Amino acid sequence: MRRKDRELTEAEAREVLRRAEYGVLSLVTADGAPYAVPMSYAAVGDAIYFHGTTEGGVKMDCMAHNSRAVFTAVTDTQVLPDQFATIYWSAIAAGRMEEITEEAAKTAALEHLLVKYSAAYMRAGRRYIAANLHRTAALCLHIETLTGKARKK
Repeated sequence: MRRKDRELTEAEAREVLRRAEYGVLSLVTADGAPYAVPMSYAAVGDAIYFHGTTEGGVKMDCMAHNSRAVFTAVTDTQVLPDQFATIYWSAIAAGRMEEITEEAAKTAALEHLLVKYSAAYMRAGRRYIAANLHRTAALCLHIETLTGKARKK
């Protein structure tokens, strides 16, 4: 990292992952083109969980071809127009993607999303997961590297 003064500790990068509302998942298509998509997610330990459809699509096609992925989350942004700069905290996680297919593990992965986004509605959320499990894909990015960078003021 060129700007060592802006480098975050691993704990700070994990905090960015915990706090950010969404991030961008970046994959590579079979023909080598980049593919990036904004995603809801839940970061737990060395895993980042996502959901999607079981009907396939670009994410699933990319994962079938190449499981390598990068996920970027940014939080606490504030544009400083008079300084031609932005305050921000960011984290970049890289690793390998996996579709979780075993029912209990899939349910647990989706419950991580439920806890992050709808903790006040756990009972209804669990019913929703159970009713839609057959048509919902649970995906996991296994974090191999995690870096963070921030301009704090």
